[in-house]
Amino acid sequence: MTEESEVLAVKAGEGVGMAGTAVAGLRELLRFPIQDAEWRNKFLMGSGLVFLNFVIPLLPMLAVGGYCLKVMRQAVRGEEPVLPEWNDWGDLITEGLKGGALILAYLAPGYLVMFGGIILLMFGQLLIVPITSIAASSGDPEAIIGSLLATLGLTFGSIALQFLFIALAFIVLLLGVLPLPLALGHYLHEGELSAGFRLREVLGLLKANKGGYLAAWVIYFGLSYVLSLPALFAYFTLVLICLFPIILAPVAFYIYLIGAAAFGQHYRESRMMWEENISRQ
Repeated sequence: MTEESEVLAVKAGEGVGMAGTAVAGLRELLRFPIQDAEWRNKFLMGSGLVFLNFVIPLLPMLAVGGYCLKVMRQAVRGEEPVLPEWNDWGDLITEGLKGGALILAYLAPGYLVMFGGIILLMFGQLLIVPITSIAASSGDPEAIIGSLLATLGLTFGSIALQFLFIALAFIVLLLGVLPLPLALGHYLHEGELSAGFRLREVLGLLKANKGGYLAAWVIYFGLSYVLSLPALFAYFTLVLICLFPIILAPVAFYIYLIGAAAFGQHYRESRMMWEENISRQ
């Protein structure tokens, strides 16, 4: 075997080893919610709270959000993620409120753009009534024709503006969602909510490990898509639609846990790379 062939063989072996490590890491990530000796009770509690959110909105999800942030904090610190105990409910809800405030701040611009489009659409529709009523009361055929043209213009113009605002809102929401897990991780690492709003640092973390960040999103969305199929099947079936919340609750809780751990691990990796880049400057 030539020296070049030996180098290629070594690189191929390293590539296989890295792939095997990645697969093993993914397997451990997907299995961590069921590794705890008391995982059934803990998982049932979380699923029950997600289900309760269909009846009593917001408060149960604040506790679930605080619980998932605890899992994410473990991964951010480099610890093996495990299911925490369901205790200190005040702390869980407070943590959920802080995380919710950070999420809302990042998504608010997109929602404001969307609501702006809805208001413009409503305003355009409201103008149609006085225009048509004035034209009809005048009895002038030309005025009636003009009012019809104005009505058509306002209607299609409002619809076009609505689609434009929806597209713009989608882009703004996407720009808010992309750095959000890193912002949450930064808050958990630094221990202060203001750290999540340091956009220069958050974007620096994103740039430091773009491939890993993409992998975390792929895991999250891929898992969400695959596991949501049974719930979607129940939702679109008249007989099983009543089971939709029951099926969705454990699926959603499991996805939340995996997402928290995956993005927490990614934050730790990105943090190390980011600090290394800073030290080189």
